[in-house]
Amino acid sequence: MKVASANAARMLASAKALGVAIRPHVKTHKTVELALLQTGGVRKGITVSTLAEAAFFADRGWDDIQCVLVVIDLHTVPYGYRTDCINISSIDRTIEFLLSRI
Repeated sequence: MKVASANAARMLASAKALGVAIRPHVKTHKTVELALLQTGGVRKGITVSTLAEAAFFADRGWDDIQCVLVVIDLHTVPYGYRTDCINISSIDRTIEFLLSRI
């Protein structure tokens, strides 16, 4: 955890020095503890890659979640995805959905 803490602190300091906001991706670790390190203890401004991850972090108080979903064909997005996006969006949080086609 020491290395992760140091890396996160360095990343946050670099972003602050450059005057930019960061939006860490929590896809790999999927943990509240590391996400808090990445955001400087603020439950805001993360990127996830699945609807389950968006729901997980929203349920734990995160706001301003960007959910990037990769689909093969934008015209054939499964109905379940649409329904899940609507259900997750009804949570009192800001969640942005981006669809990317491969």
